[in-house]
Amino acid sequence: MQIKFVQLIIFYPVLLILLIGNPCCFGKNISQKQLLDHRAAPEINKRRKNDEKLKEIHCIKKKIITDGINIALPIYKKMAVDGDDLAQYSLGMFYLKGYGVEQDFDQAVIWFYNAAKQGHVAAQYSLARCYQKGIGVKKNHRAAAKLFEQAANQGHRHSQQILGRYYQQGLGVEKNPELAEYWLNKSAENTK
Repeated sequence: MQIKFVQLIIFYPVLLILLIGNPCCFGKNISQKQLLDHRAAPEINKRRKNDEKLKEIHCIKKKIITDGINIALPIYKKMAVDGDDLAQYSLGMFYLKGYGVEQDFDQAVIWFYNAAKQGHVAAQYSLARCYQKGIGVKKNHRAAAKLFEQAANQGHRHSQQILGRYYQQGLGVEKNPELAEYWLNKSAENTK
């Protein structure tokens, strides 16, 4: 509980500071007011200027994410090693996407596994997707189905939907139209 509070007071303020204080990577210092003031552009060039501003905003966001992750990564690693499930899941995502680290599917699977073992629903889903797609592990629909079921039982809508399809097709589980309908209906109820 205290560790998650530390994440909030370290990670998010760092992102805010980077947002306010860093110039865009196109070499221009752009204030928030300038980013938001698109009315100053003449009507003819408005679309082009808006496109340029969108590129600048995208660049700023990318720099914020990169800088924020580079600052937060050592903190997340320590917390993950200490057993924090959110930090373990986050590290899994960093390795899966290559954010702040070299992309490494094996490491992603390890961290997803550690968090999933503790009942972290997003880690269960992410690890199931790795087994489903064969990312960092050998493709294994049976293992994927077990993980989707764990996440589905915690109310994870996407897991419920995929599990319903697995039961429809008999993929990783025995074909079962009743369970397929049950999980697909649960998923549909979650969207309301």
